[in-house]
Amino acid sequence: MLKAYQWQINAIEANNVEVADLFDISRSIGLLPHIIKRLPEFEIKSSDSINSCGELISCAVCLQDFKDGESARRLPVCRHFFHALCIDGWLARHGSCPICRQDV
Repeated sequence: MLKAYQWQINAIEANNVEVADLFDISRSIGLLPHIIKRLPEFEIKSSDSINSCGELISCAVCLQDFKDGESARRLPVCRHFFHALCIDGWLARHGSCPICRQDV
């Protein structure tokens, strides 16, 4: 009969594929700076920073609300947008959208 801790250890064993998916280590490291700079950049307007419910939209990377005049980038496939500085740093390390994980 297995003791409680032995059962728990056996229950959490995972193969390499599951671990790679869990920690997202199977994807590329990130995007090159010249590729990041080619992504669309725009200036936030008050109409961009409010959702359909009338609530302020925030950047998913830094969790700060968007303000008029700030620089933002929109990802081409998923159409999510973020502060330009925030997403530039994220994409240099990850290469995917921080919200939906769609490859850029």
